[in-house]
Amino acid sequence: MEYWHYWVMFSLLLFILEIFTPGGFVLASLGIGALSGAGFAFMGFGMNIQLLCFSVSSLIVFFAVRPVYMAYINKYDENLPTGVAAMIGQRVKVIEAIGNPDASDPGRIKFSGETWRAFSEDEVPYDVGSVVEIVKVDGATVWVIKNDK
Repeated sequence: MEYWHYWVMFSLLLFILEIFTPGGFVLASLGIGALSGAGFAFMGFGMNIQLLCFSVSSLIVFFAVRPVYMAYINKYDENLPTGVAAMIGQRVKVIEAIGNPDASDPGRIKFSGETWRAFSEDEVPYDVGSVVEIVKVDGATVWVIKNDK
């Protein structure tokens, strides 16, 4: 086998490894550099020129193309809350009265098909069917206020 075959196999290996590793286009940058080394090997240049071409093109791709790629990929990222943090601000329906006869009595709300124990944050009782807003989550308990929207 000729050297350019090894360069191509090396670049394919780097592209495959890029799929399985987080880090954003690092191994792919080296894979593109290996393809340029393969091109110079195919044209008959010596190993020193091939390695120089691999190094220079990998660095160019890493420092010039990668930031543009990462900006494009991360353009659509939003820091969306997940888990219980995503519950805060959501409107829910009371399924068991909250705060009757006093505001310290827990009730229940339904959120995404699950029932949660709920307390009134503003110490106002809420009847069954009221729409309230979740303001705090503490373990398996939510704290709600009246939703005026």
